Amino acid sequence: MEKKYTYYGIDVSQSSLQISYQSLQGAWQETEIANQIIAISEWLQNIDLTQSWFIYEYTGNYSSRLSYSLNLVEAQFSILTPSQSKGFRATLKSISKTDKQDARMLCQYGQKMQPEATALPDVSLEQKRQKYKYLATLKAEKQAFTNRLDALSYLPNADKIVQNSLQETITFFDLQIQTLSAEVFTLDEDDFKRIYDLMTQVVGIGNTTATALIIATNGFQDFDNAKQVAKFIGVAPSDRQSGTSIKQKGHISKSACAAVRTSLYMAAQNAARFNHACKELFTRLRAKGKPYKLVIIAVINKLIKQTFAVVKNKATFDNFLINAK
Repeated sequence: MEKKYTYYGIDVSQSSLQISYQSLQGAWQETEIANQIIAISEWLQNIDLTQSWFIYEYTGNYSSRLSYSLNLVEAQFSILTPSQSKGFRATLKSISKTDKQDARMLCQYGQKMQPEATALPDVSLEQKRQKYKYLATLKAEKQAFTNRLDALSYLPNADKIVQNSLQETITFFDLQIQTLSAEVFTLDEDDFKRIYDLMTQVVGIGNTTATALIIATNGFQDFDNAKQVAKFIGVAPSDRQSGTSIKQKGHISKSACAAVRTSLYMAAQNAARFNHACKELFTRLRAKGKPYKLVIIAVINKLIKQTFAVVKNKATFDNFLINAK
């Protein structure tokens, strides 16, 4: 017998959570609590978690406290993408939009679609991603101020106070980048060269891609498998299927590693021609009518698996070895 759950629709905002669910008699029950871990924990203490399922939309950092609290008590929950909730709202032909109506809509989504539970990323992996993302932001900000200082240098009467202020800001960014880089990247020159030599054995992985991978992942030192690397970089396909009526094409779960993804995309195009396992995968998926970009993402994941295996096992790459997966 299929287990029946009480579905809680939760509309997340910066300061509060609007919650809606239906009683056994079908009457709507509403409550609003602060978007704080203590408030969420106290609310959950009064709910039978074995009979409950929580539905809410991903809202960046605003929904992170709710996700953390639900995961902590091993509650079952599903996080929707904005496109999922928007598409479902359209089927209800709702013309008005309030926090309460959104919460009710999310509850109805759970009742109708009965989506799969969402699994949160590993905490250590998420923290690595935060550090790398912030490091990328610091580098971008430093470059922006460097460009401003360079542009100012062309003015014959450039103000010295402005120039000095820009230079001090650039120096500040340099110190922050240096400090964070020491946390993210711990390889010495010998380790870097050893891993670089192993990576560049893989057909398709060139100098630029190998360097980008090593810097982004710290030479795979803190990863247990290739799937974790793919998730960290942001090339792991995400599941967009819920119930029986919503079957959307998966999208990659992009992270801060845009430069690495771009480099891997170019590498995958080369690997699809000359890396035998990647070529076999590319040809097979294209023969099935799969879109080109989707196939290239599959090839990227194959490249990551090959590179990870070579580095972790300190092995010699064999281009004539073609695995089924």
